[in-house]
Amino acid sequence: MKNQPVSGVLISLSFLFIFCAGIVAQDSDRPAPTGAARVDAFNKEVFDASDESKEITKAIEFVKVEVTEIEDQGDGVTTEWTITNGDGEDVSKEGALEQFAELLVRTKAQTDNIKEIQTRQQPATDEVKSIKNPMKKTKATKGLSKGTAELKNVAEETANQVKLINQQITTIKALKEN
Repeated sequence: MKNQPVSGVLISLSFLFIFCAGIVAQDSDRPAPTGAARVDAFNKEVFDASDESKEITKAIEFVKVEVTEIEDQGDGVTTEWTITNGDGEDVSKEGALEQFAELLVRTKAQTDNIKEIQTRQQPATDEVKSIKNPMKKTKATKGLSKGTAELKNVAEETANQVKLINQQITTIKALKEN
């Protein structure tokens, strides 16, 4: 009888932990484990790549390049430009170019990672096909579908990131001193 309150607390803590874990999984959009090892490994890699993609996007958006058309005052200058970071602080052309060069390295690594992850998609699909239990097969199929859709999104986002970074680099290199 004396152990009853302790077991009640343990059960309450267990439910709290499960509830919180569900919130974390929901917030990150990661599918819950399916019990199919290859599907779960594929999804982990996909959603890790998705997290990196989101970080790259934040970093790209952190550097702002603004070019404003102005009337020529006889000095041949028809544009003014500013480069700032997300905090509104001025960034030099060289500093911005360095940051974008680093982001190009990250997007290249991301592109290579995506190609590697794509090689794991077929083994995960084969694993789903081999599952005999209908409930497990349904769960694994849903998990694989979510991972496959996210991989497509990450690949598209990475391609867009490369284009945007290259455009920013081209714009910055073309800027003439004010």
